[in-house]
Amino acid sequence: DYLQMVLSFICPPLVALFIWGLFLPNVNAKGANYSIVMGVVLGVFALLSKSGLAFCALEPMLPHYLYLSGIIFILCSIILIGVSLIFPNSSKDVAHLIWTRKYFREETNLLKNEPIYANYRVLSVVLLLVISIILIIF
Repeated sequence: DYLQMVLSFICPPLVALFIWGLFLPNVNAKGANYSIVMGVVLGVFALLSKSGLAFCALEPMLPHYLYLSGIIFILCSIILIGVSLIFPNSSKDVAHLIWTRKYFREETNLLKNEPIYANYRVLSVVLLLVISIILIIF
């Protein structure tokens, strides 16, 4: 339970950064830095509060740690997008690494010529199936 609580406070800023960085073209490094720093601060505060190490008076008022991780994710997302909109990148700083349908179609055409053992999409599906079978068994 404690390990899951710690991970639920560490992961939300990273997940927000990954998801929004993958799908939004205007997310930048300044927004990412502010989001990660605020996520760490919120995560440490929540961890200390929920573990009883500090801020013990606040612990009964805080929701369950799984709800807190969702709140931290939402706050980090707002900070990431807000700071990125306030301080936009110049055109020379923009990397063209955002997922688009065009990129997906081009990559699909490239992967058609690859053997099955070298196609990461096929391997991902196989990995998901193996993990699902292991979870069902145990």
